[in-house]
Formats: sequence, structure tokens, C-alpha cells
Amino acid sequence: MKLARVVVNFLDPRLRGDDGMSKRIVIPAQAGFQETHQALKITMFFTSNLLSQAQKTLRIFEEKKLKIAIAESCTGGLLSALFTEIPGASKVLERGFVTYSNQAKIDLLGVKKETLKNFGAVSAETAEEMAQGALKNSETDLAIAITGVAGPEEKSGLVHIAVASHGRPIVNRKFNFSGDRHEVRKASVIAALQLLACKN
Repeated sequence: MKLARVVVNFLDPRLRGDDGMSKRIVIPAQAGFQETHQALKITMFFTSNLLSQAQKTLRIFEEKKLKIAIAESCTGGLLSALFTEIPGASKVLERGFVTYSNQAKIDLLGVKKETLKNFGAVSAETAEEMAQGALKNSETDLAIAITGVAGPEEKSGLVHIAVASHGRPIVNRKFNFSGDRHEVRKASVIAALQLLACKN
């Protein structure tokens, strides 16, 4: 038996698409409040402003013939997803790593066990080794890494972002964002975009 579906129309102008038209999403009838709330959040994540920033970053990197790799933990691939929303992103984005667990950071990026033990997964040291590992395990000119606590743990909002490139010192930034998981992860993506803009 097919389940009925609920169509949600975005009538608020702030939630409309780039073309100014109302957008809609389809939510299963059995979805509870939390599922419905999450579906709405995901739909609203890639705003026109965020996409514009990402497009500008990609254009600059393409003009300079630079390739990038991305290593993500707390953002779970959101930065990569943002870039791949834009046609032609493959000219710049070479590959992405989603290393959510410590073991994945070790296996895919070469993060040292000692680093994770001594400093933790959310630290400047781990972010730097993630960025270095992404650079080493790709055919790119630059790599960016994001690791943090999206919540609701005690240190929610703590995020480290590092950028590694050939022949240059690693750039590492520490952030303390406020808000829920959605807001912290979105703030992390925005901060990463801004850091990339400073590096190109």
C-alpha cells in the first residue's frame, strides 16, 4: 500500500529559490515532527548566498588552474556537496574525504594515533594532519580539512579548520560557533569558504 505524502509549500519569501518562486518538498505522511523539521532544514541549507560564495571561490581557483581536495569530519561532506551543486565543479574539486570516525582519519588521511590520543579528534593538530593527508593522497594544489563538535555535546561549536598547500605553512583556525547542529555545521562550511578565499 502506498503511503500518502505531504507537500510543503514555502510561502515565506525568505525560503524561496533563486528564481523567486515558492519551492516545495515532499515529506512521507508517517514522518514525525523531528523528521519534518530536519527535512526543512536540509532544504534550506544551500541558500542562494552560500551558492554564490561557492561559485565565486570555484571561479577564482579555476582561473588560477588550482585543484583542491576536502577532508571533512563534523560537516560530513557538506562542503563537497556545496561545491558539487555548481556545474563545472570538477575543474577545481579533485576529491573529498568524509572521515567521521577516528579510524577513518587514520586509514584514509594518515592521521597519527598518537595525535588523536594526545590532542583529540577536534584539535588544531588533527585538523592539520587531516589537511596534510588529503593533500598527500590527492593530485591537488591545496587541501582543506574541517573537524569539530556539532553538538549537542558539552563542547558543541568548537571547530578547527586547516588548509595545507605545497611549499607553504599550514593555516589553522579555531572557531567557537553557537547554535544547534545545523547551525554549527553551516557556520563551519561558511568559515571554510572564507578561509579558501584568503588562500587563493
